[in-house]
Amino acid sequence: MANPQHVRNAKLGVKDLRGFDLSDADLSGLDLSHAEMGAVKDENGDWVRMNLRGANLQKANLKGAILWRADLSGANLQNAYLHGADLRETDLRGVDLSNADVDFALLQEADLSGANLQNVNFKRSNLMKANVQGTNFYMTDLRESKLQSTRFEGANVCGHLFLSDPALDRFNRISETYDRQDEILKARAILIVRFLAQQGAIGTPVFKF
Repeated sequence: MANPQHVRNAKLGVKDLRGFDLSDADLSGLDLSHAEMGAVKDENGDWVRMNLRGANLQKANLKGAILWRADLSGANLQNAYLHGADLRETDLRGVDLSNADVDFALLQEADLSGANLQNVNFKRSNLMKANVQGTNFYMTDLRESKLQSTRFEGANVCGHLFLSDPALDRFNRISETYDRQDEILKARAILIVRFLAQQGAIGTPVFKF
């Protein structure tokens, strides 16, 4: 259960909420832009339409939280735990999600343009119609994710992109013993583009190996 004093402070607009326990709290519509919320906990909380622009949510635990149409643009979500969170139509432009767990999450029509998605776990998440234009992918896990109509134009893919593609898996295993790295990278890029097209994704990412 949430700490009642922590919830009161949040609803009063206090901007230093580091380590607060807000579990199951209804914070919908609040303006906590640029707040310090590192390691905050609000499992299954209601964060609908919140203004969290530029907030520091590093290591936050938002498992199962509802953030539908919230504004998280420019926020720091490094190492955040968003397992099963509802991020549909959420503004995530320019966020830093590096090393975050966003598996089993709903991200339909979310705007992730310009975001840092290095080492993000999106496994089994729904990214249909999401905008990932200009994002940075590096060691990002998109296995078993729904990518129909996801916009990849100008997304930067650096290194591995983990996808549920048997052909790509076989190629990665075989290529471990092959010396011509330039040829390996080009071939991997072709397989990634083909797989995204098969999934119904829109646009072609830019490969910067």
